[in-house]
Amino acid sequence: MTAPSPNHTIWLRPHAAAFVYLPKVACTSWKLHLAAALGIQSSEPLSYKNLHNPEVLPLPYVACLSAEEQESLAAQQQSSSFLYFTVMRDPRERAVSAYRDKILLHANPHSFFSLQVLPSIQAHSGLRSDEKPSFEQFLRWIQESEDPATQNDHWLPTTRLLGLAPGEGIPENWRFWTMDAMSDAVASMNQLLGFERAFPEREALGPRPDRRSKAAMPDLISAAEAELLLQSLYGDDLAVYAAIRRQQK
Repeated sequence: MTAPSPNHTIWLRPHAAAFVYLPKVACTSWKLHLAAALGIQSSEPLSYKNLHNPEVLPLPYVACLSAEEQESLAAQQQSSSFLYFTVMRDPRERAVSAYRDKILLHANPHSFFSLQVLPSIQAHSGLRSDEKPSFEQFLRWIQESEDPATQNDHWLPTTRLLGLAPGEGIPENWRFWTMDAMSDAVASMNQLLGFERAFPEREALGPRPDRRSKAAMPDLISAAEAELLLQSLYGDDLAVYAAIRRQQK
């Protein structure tokens, strides 16, 4: 196993552990929850836009640790008791969520997704500038295009973000939950952190659109081509997710 993405790994220093957040997996709520549990204050009022900026909400992301802190973390990681925690979403639903939120229903004309990602997919698929790509065209772009945006963490395979090698399964020093076991995940993390506060709701920072990705899944992945692309892109994710589901039963 390689190390999980340092940009997505939050060091829980007093507890010799780390939480790896995954985009499209309640990451906003997890960041708010962990900041409250660790007593971390934001430098300005939080919004959905600035919450993910480590200069505004300075969670102890591994990528932002000082050299001294990196040494302390490395020393902790030498212990067999050091644990990683994460919550994983159904890989098919996560891909659908990324497509609907960042491509199909995305409304900000000045965002990276509107200015760079959408035109790249349109060019790859031979679409006009006023046409939105289909789910299959989105997946085929991820698979075939050399655009660096295909590696965006909203649709990068979960196993890549977690640093899991293909076929590795669930390492002994990891604790996984699926999103349908979120209450168990929150209870376990609260016990670890000695924290009692309720988990933040998805609209904790104000109203936000509900893309209803789960309801949209049957229509978007009904075609055989879409399923083949999902298997090709997210086969390792699907295998790990199935193993977690078996473990939870």
